[in-house]
Amino acid sequence: MAGGTQDFFNNFSAISTDRNTERLTTDQMIPTTFQTFGTQWTRAWGSHVVLIGSEGKHTTTTEHETRYSVQGVPSDPVLTGGTETNGSIFGRTSLTASTRVTIVLGARGDFWTSNPLESGAPRSSLNFFSPSASVAWRLDPEITLRAGVSRAYRTPTLDELHRGSRQGNVLTNPNPLLNPERLTGLEGSMLWTRPRVSARVTGVLNRLDGMVTNVTLSVTPTLITRQKNNVDESRAAGVEIETDVRPTRALTINALAIFTSSHFVEAPLSTLAGNRVPQMPRYQLGAGVTYAAPQAVTLSAQWRATGAQFDDDLNTLTLARFMVVDVTASRPLDRWVHAYVAAENLFNVEYDVGRTPNRTVGLPRTVRGGLRMFLP
Repeated sequence: MAGGTQDFFNNFSAISTDRNTERLTTDQMIPTTFQTFGTQWTRAWGSHVVLIGSEGKHTTTTEHETRYSVQGVPSDPVLTGGTETNGSIFGRTSLTASTRVTIVLGARGDFWTSNPLESGAPRSSLNFFSPSASVAWRLDPEITLRAGVSRAYRTPTLDELHRGSRQGNVLTNPNPLLNPERLTGLEGSMLWTRPRVSARVTGVLNRLDGMVTNVTLSVTPTLITRQKNNVDESRAAGVEIETDVRPTRALTINALAIFTSSHFVEAPLSTLAGNRVPQMPRYQLGAGVTYAAPQAVTLSAQWRATGAQFDDDLNTLTLARFMVVDVTASRPLDRWVHAYVAAENLFNVEYDVGRTPNRTVGLPRTVRGGLRMFLP
């Protein structure tokens, strides 16, 4: 069991079209409390394993929002928020059908209630059933095939239901009428392993009904207004390729490539059908090398590349593709203390992370260092 409380403070501003001035539009104070619990029981019968568990969470949050006029005059605080209760019972069993075939079956039952603070906003109370199944087939000592199918749900968060936000000249409103998302997924993979080399290819096909996304309602030269909304259906198909090579015991080389096609199939606005899902690049690439001599020094370098993507549902605001390199080095000073230094975005690349519609760029070259202490 666990519980806690936290206070979140945030404010938003508007930027003039010439980017020479900025004014405060909103500030928010959001106190939140939560309580959680979880239990699990597992048992093995020979090569078969059963797991049963339950978990729950209760969250209460109240947003105090103050809005400012163009002249800087504050309004009376607007109170929103509410309480949310999630609970679930789940089970999973792993069955060894033979020395080469393993079957995993799972099921999860969830209930969700949401009680808004705002008068007139509806109360939600829903139950969900989420089954899953997968099978692993070891063809020979080097090749293993896996396939799985699952259904899962995601309920809207209190943030999506009740808290608005503003970034630059993009205003995003909450929506207390949001419904849960439902995901149906298929996955298949092949793993090839040798003593110094391994490679995995994974294919995924997902259908997401009721996807929660920011839908553009209006566009003017000074303000883009959006609202969190359920999109009827979106689909994503992708392939992930990863490999790991160990030329020596100390040296590891790895590479990763992800190719994804994710689009709206049906949507509340006809202009969205066929559009790409925001912030989903067509490809993501990565490669790294690590030299680890634990008694002397550990060196690593990582290269990452991301394809172009859209920052909005209308596919009008483009985030350009980019590549960055990160490096780290560490060395033990004695048995319990290690010194390290790391550089992120080593070549100080200026890359897009947002369009509001003004361009927002990512972190510049950042260097940090310190000591890590290991207790006996």
